[in-house]
Amino acid sequence: MNSKAPASSSTLTVAPERSARAEDRTLLVYGPGTSLRVALPLLGEIVFGRASTCDVTIDDSSISRSHARVSASGDGVFVEDLGSHNGTHLNGERITGRRRLSPGDLVEIGTTSFLLVEARRAERRRVLDALGLADFLREQVERAQREPHVFAVLSVVAAEAGGPADRAARVAEQLAARWLGDHDALALGPGDHVTACVMIDEESADERAAACLAALGPDAALFRMGVAEAPSDGLDALTLLHAARAAADAAPPGAIERARNVFSLRRFGGVTVLLADPAMLRAYALIERLARGTMPILIRGETGVGKELAAAAVHALSPRSAGPFRAINCAALTDTLIESELFGHERGAFTGAVAMRRGILEQADGGTLFLDEVGELTASAQAKLLRVVESGVVTRVGGATDIAIDVRIVGATHRDLGADAQAGRFRADLYYRIGVAAVELPALRERPREIALLAREFVAKSCARTGRDPIAIAPLTLQALISHDWPGNVRELRNVLEYAVAVADGAVIQPRDLPPLGFDGRAPQRPRDATTASPPPPSASAQGTPAAAGSAAARASSLTDELRELERTRIIAALTACDGVQARAAAQLGIPVRTLFAKLRAYAIDAKTFATKRAR
Repeated sequence: MNSKAPASSSTLTVAPERSARAEDRTLLVYGPGTSLRVALPLLGEIVFGRASTCDVTIDDSSISRSHARVSASGDGVFVEDLGSHNGTHLNGERITGRRRLSPGDLVEIGTTSFLLVEARRAERRRVLDALGLADFLREQVERAQREPHVFAVLSVVAAEAGGPADRAARVAEQLAARWLGDHDALALGPGDHVTACVMIDEESADERAAACLAALGPDAALFRMGVAEAPSDGLDALTLLHAARAAADAAPPGAIERARNVFSLRRFGGVTVLLADPAMLRAYALIERLARGTMPILIRGETGVGKELAAAAVHALSPRSAGPFRAINCAALTDTLIESELFGHERGAFTGAVAMRRGILEQADGGTLFLDEVGELTASAQAKLLRVVESGVVTRVGGATDIAIDVRIVGATHRDLGADAQAGRFRADLYYRIGVAAVELPALRERPREIALLAREFVAKSCARTGRDPIAIAPLTLQALISHDWPGNVRELRNVLEYAVAVADGAVIQPRDLPPLGFDGRAPQRPRDATTASPPPPSASAQGTPAAAGSAAARASSLTDELRELERTRIIAALTACDGVQARAAAQLGIPVRTLFAKLRAYAIDAKTFATKRAR
């Protein structure tokens, strides 16, 4: 064995808060002629030593004043020597540094020994650090993308700042002991709050949240709680964590707030904008600050993200809000018309100019002009627009008189105008005038929490507009919506849900009611009564006789089927090459894993069938 000081009688004293119950994870401590059980905190530490300030005081000359420490965290349980004279021994070996402690390991300090015992109930519970909880959340997200699986994230924060330094740790212990289920997980932080991921496949998130508050007992009034449910409030770990924390911050003391109720509906003039994602909230906060000035603003973002709504917000928040707001899509105008539309023309300036016409710049005098897709302006129009920005005067096409105007320019583009300016595709001097104050609007796929909120909003509006009774959205449908990449962004989402409302034949929108846009491998089912819904109208470019239109539709359908079959074949080939490992297959295909999950569901492909090589 190890060398120790001579045996002597010892007295073991444990601090009251460390007294153990039978179901706790405990340390069994043995001294000469005495023993006791010490409760090991789920997150925290226990110090052994001769000093009265230790958690476990051992009145024994073979023990140093602060001899050893046992600490527990999301990574496990560890023991370390604190520079004692006689050392700390783990399973007969004197240790240096920090060593992991497993159930049944024997630790010896002086004439006293202890070992870790974990009750079966506590062994199955997961108390993690913040990174561990994020990993656990990602596991649940991946499961939810494969099967019907509902879970919730709960955030518990103190109602008032300040308080004991270990308040969050004590709340975590309390919840883990009284409330956490066998398949749930809980973590401290980041920050002074407790976050839990709980399974609610057989009960509601409201029931789990109410039980959580009840587990806090009389202290419940000192905390706020937020609940975010997957998939309805998001389907990725960071979105759910943020949504739960934002809901907790919005809750009154001693109360529960659902994430779906925590968003901002901002009205700017005649438009309303739904804001819930942190990136969008930051973008609109910047818009509010920039709107107070007079300088031009450039709004960047993909097609359909809501650039015109942002421009309307600039106008409504600016001192020019009482003036006119005019908008023009530069990409929709031919080269021969764009200058006339922007700057106006005099009578006889060109064939067809039978009367003088004020351009949209003059029409916006005293207000704001929104130039959508400003990067599509011709070189000549860019030069004239630069003159307007610099001098505040406009000259009509065919005219010689300078007309003073007071207009604020708000441009929008999906292109990288900075790169275009460097490459000579856009005037650099114009870019430097209109591109300094830039606002970036994130794509819809980068703000997944807003997808469910916008989906409910669009469905409600579509039902009201068509006179239908309100329709709910099934959880699996929300999963499909959140998993989609949305290349057309908010505009595409709105169109998809208007279609779903038109074809749904029940009170709930099911996945089969979504158009075949990567959600499933089938065409949407028609309502039972063919008279209740009409097929989508032909596009504006459709030409010819009804027979020709039908033939074109058949060719389009055939092409769609061919593309689907090609995509399915490529997915199967990737899974075969990667032995069924979906992450590797997604990387080989160059798509996100969540997109692959959605396509596997759409094409009814079971990735497990491609893992036979590993099974053999």
